[in-house]
Amino acid sequence: MILREARTSQDNQLALKAIARAEKQLEIEGRMLGELNADAAVDVTMLPEWQELRGTILQALEPHPAARLAVLGAIENVSA
Repeated sequence: MILREARTSQDNQLALKAIARAEKQLEIEGRMLGELNADAAVDVTMLPEWQELRGTILQALEPHPAARLAVLGAIENVSA
C-alpha cells in the first residue's frame, strides 16, 4: 500500500522511505527462505573491471620498478 501511495505522491521522502521499507522486507524474506546468504564472499579480483584497473596501475608504475613491485606485492597479499 505504501508503495502505491508513494508512486502517486510528489513527496520524494515518502518514495524513498517506501523503497527502503520494501528493500528491508525483501531482505527479510530472502533470509527466511534461505535465498540470501549474508556471509557470502565476493571475489572482486575475478571481475573484468578489476583486471583492467590492475593492469592500468601496473603499467603506470613501469617507470618506477620498486613502487611497481611494492604495489604488486600488496595486491597479491590482499588477494590471497
